[in-house]
Amino acid sequence: MTSLLFNFYFYTLTAFFALVGAPLALLRSPMPLRRWIFRWSRSVRFGMKHIAGITLEIRGREFMPKNKTAIIASKHHSYVDAVLLYSEMPDIAAVAMAELADVPFVGLVFKKLGMIMIDRSGGKGAHHLASGAGRAIKQSRSILIYPEGYIPEVGARVPFKKGVWHLQQASGLAVVPVATNIGLRWSQNKWVKTRGHAVVEFLAPVEPGMDREPFMAELEARIEQQTDALLAEAGFKRPLTQTVAQRPMPANLALIPDV
Repeated sequence: MTSLLFNFYFYTLTAFFALVGAPLALLRSPMPLRRWIFRWSRSVRFGMKHIAGITLEIRGREFMPKNKTAIIASKHHSYVDAVLLYSEMPDIAAVAMAELADVPFVGLVFKKLGMIMIDRSGGKGAHHLASGAGRAIKQSRSILIYPEGYIPEVGARVPFKKGVWHLQQASGLAVVPVATNIGLRWSQNKWVKTRGHAVVEFLAPVEPGMDREPFMAELEARIEQQTDALLAEAGFKRPLTQTVAQRPMPANLALIPDV
């Protein structure tokens, strides 16, 4: 019953914010829409706590990019982890697949919010990533990227894609890893939400200057090891797999291409 009530709350809330917020996407400035989406993300968190019984803790706030620009490289457990990050950093620019631009309303909102849309066709992914990131950096906005490229099963590990390294090379920004166990409470593929405590944890940044392979190994180790620790802290009992081949998300839902 709790999940039913929360899902009703979430989808009704989202529909309301979408309908009322649509005209904001037509305004010249993106700020009214950003503030509106921020309110939506905070309302989602309110419902998670008071309806679904999911309490959220943000750790490592000292590593959050405050008054500076950085690249946020996050573990991907569920589409809600992007919502939670946005609720803490409403000016963030997320990297997303260009196919999302064709989704009604979503594409309009993403463009107005200044998200970085990547089209891999014709080998243009790296160019789009660099140009989109350049625009975000000029606006002093941090960039959110999911190195896994899609949402694997909770507890599974997949090789990280190298777009995050290319992004750091092009920008010279520090990369702040993020670990989470939110997938234990809000799974991407399950209607039922699980009561309990969830954590999103910002980790010490990986500074620029490393070669590609050492950088990727360091970033993956930090994110995966701390995610494993958070899963164990929450009582995750299933043996953690090391490397698995998972079915990719549909192209119009996937974030972070391998560029």
